[in-house]
Amino acid sequence: MLQDPDRYFLTTGDPTVMQNVLSFVSARDRSEGALAPETIEKDRWEKMILELRRPKEAAAGAAPEVTNIRTSHIGRVLVVTGDATAPEILDEIDALRHPQFSFRWLTSGLLAFGRTVFCSLWLADPQN
Repeated sequence: MLQDPDRYFLTTGDPTVMQNVLSFVSARDRSEGALAPETIEKDRWEKMILELRRPKEAAAGAAPEVTNIRTSHIGRVLVVTGDATAPEILDEIDALRHPQFSFRWLTSGLLAFGRTVFCSLWLADPQN
């Protein structure tokens, strides 16, 4: 992984991560339509390289967005470059890159499943 204090790099070959990151960047894009809808299509690219310039200083009250987006490709490798206006953008992209497992989601899903099984067994019992 490249380390540069002035730039943020992301490289991935995971189609889901690519689609999530491209959709996120497209939603925060304040350039003139640099990310065309067909760019975000799943399974179009084998790899993606994202390079964003880190903000020198965060402007007070500035909305976190991406500007000056440029795309190019080399074969089936998509290259996206641009500028981040706030450090929060980079944190959000990292969260998309490494989705965190939610314990709350797991417990609520298991409880709902258990409740469904219990109710179906309870209602299926002919003695009740």
